[in-house]
Amino acid sequence: MIDSILNDTLLLDTTIIRYADTAFEAPVFYTIDMERNLQIIPSFATRVGVPLDPRSDTIRYIFKLDSTADETDTLRFAYSASNHFISNNCGFTNFFQLRSVEASGQLVDSVAIINPEVTNSAQETHVQLFFFVD
Repeated sequence: MIDSILNDTLLLDTTIIRYADTAFEAPVFYTIDMERNLQIIPSFATRVGVPLDPRSDTIRYIFKLDSTADETDTLRFAYSASNHFISNNCGFTNFFQLRSVEASGQLVDSVAIINPEVTNSAQETHVQLFFFVD
């Protein structure tokens, strides 16, 4: 499993999404409605980390199964953010509580929140996506 964890200057923290045992060759996630949009392209991934914005209580991503595909789905994450003190040297980090994850239903059949608490553990799966099967 490949984990893509982004360390962004905007202090965006990461939630892990798992694609129910399916490895896509070149899935793409694009943020929308942000000052600086991010593009995340893991290769042959069954897991990917996507950042959450601590300045907001929602973030939306456009998702493509493959970078060359025309079909997209929109994922909307709703959450609450809170600051957590790490140490005097490290300062604070953001923890999140996922309230809901919704998909527009073009590619994603359903979404399951596995662990709603997003902390600084990069090994936990928070959300699992299930896709329509032909």
